[in-house]
Formats: sequence, C-alpha cells, structure tokens
Amino acid sequence: MTRSISQDTQNDLRVLLDSDLSYEEIAYRLTLSKATVHRYCKKWNIQRPDNTGGRPQILTEASKSLMKRMVILGRLKSGVEVFDYFKAIYPRLTYNTTLNALKSLGFKARPKRKVPLLSAKHRKARLEWALAHRYWTIDDWRKVIFSDESKINVWGSDGVEFYWSLPGSPLQPHHVIPTVKHGGGSVMVWACMASHGVEYICEIYDGRMTASDYIHILKTELADTLDYYRLGDDNNDLSYRRSKVPSIALAFSIA
Repeated sequence: MTRSISQDTQNDLRVLLDSDLSYEEIAYRLTLSKATVHRYCKKWNIQRPDNTGGRPQILTEASKSLMKRMVILGRLKSGVEVFDYFKAIYPRLTYNTTLNALKSLGFKARPKRKVPLLSAKHRKARLEWALAHRYWTIDDWRKVIFSDESKINVWGSDGVEFYWSLPGSPLQPHHVIPTVKHGGGSVMVWACMASHGVEYICEIYDGRMTASDYIHILKTELADTLDYYRLGDDNNDLSYRRSKVPSIALAFSIA
C-alpha cells in the first residue's frame, strides 16, 4: 500500500514530477523516500524521461535559463551572488558547479570598466544634447573644437593589468608592475582636437586646473591653435566643447 501523504505534498509532488528534477532531488525537497516518489509517479501514470545514466545534473535547464536571464538583467552581479541565490533552491549546489554553469552559458569573468558616475540629471542633459545635435552635418562638426585634461603616469597606467601564465610557473618580470615611492610621478596636461587632428598640448602645473588657469589656456594655447591652423578664417563661428561638460559651450566668433 502506498504511503499516505498530505494533499499539499501530493500537489507539490505532481508539479515536481512534471519538471526536470531527478527522483532523488524531488525526494530531498519534499522529505520523502525515493520509493514513495516512484510509487506515486507510477500511480498517477506520469511519463518521465528515461535515465540516461551517470550523475544527474543539480541545475536543470530551466534553472540555467533563469540564471542566464538574471545575470543579463543585472539582478545577480557576481558568481557569489549567483551561488547564494541558487544555493537556497539547490542545497547541494557548490560554488564550482555554479561557475561551471555560468561558463557553459557562455559567460566569462571580466574586470569591470570604470565609467563616470552619471545621475538621472546627467543622463537627461546628455540625451538632450545628443538630440539637439542629431541633424548636424559633417561641415557643422568641422567647426567644433573639443578639449580635455588628462594625467600621464611615469610608470604605467592606473588601470588593472592582466597576464597569462601556466599553473605553477615561476613569477617573471613581465608578470609584475614596477613601482617606485610616491607613485613615480605624473604630469597633468591639457589638449584639444578638431576635425583634422590633435592640436596644441600644454602642461597644467601642480596637477590642478583652476578657473584662472583655464581662462589663460583659452587665451593662449587655444588661440595659438586657431592661428596656426587658420581655423575660423572663413568668418564662421567655431564651437568650443570641453570634455565632461557636454552642456557647457563657449562660442568664439572669428572675424
């Protein structure tokens, strides 16, 4: 005689028997014996896929599909978060199994890129700027000069660097980043560019750009650039744009 179980448990059992879960996993979830699960499956005449042998996968295809969707949407942002989420569903899941599942779905671990932190206000301003210039022609953009400040390090960059090596191989000189006291120094520079290429470049002393420094650069370096390349000789206005401040523009009328 089949062991009697509650109606709620029977309802759960029917649902799980229609899934891709193994008999062992179903029994574990409902705190039943495998024999009881088999008997009810036979009693209800539920047709399940034949066992092809080997150890059954812990994660079902439906679970992997859910995993893929949640990672793409950013709801699970790291391997640890993915593991913690599905560990609550599959208690026997291991971290390595989670990583293997992510790799089987085509995911690869990559270092995060650093991007400017944009608020809703910033995004709105940038979209408005883009929409306002969407019908500009090539000739319109040829009248624009862009500028930016940048730090040049004496030793390498501030970003993350990777290298490839074989397991157990000794550390080689090209596997490390040489460092010196106080970082080795750096230089802050200002430069601008127009449609035909990069223009003048100048050093920003003390590594800080003040308002007076910026005005001085516009009156000297930028003015020299305009004179040297004969920009604005056609009596048309030139539009000056500073990087990182897309909503601010200074127009210089060249007579």
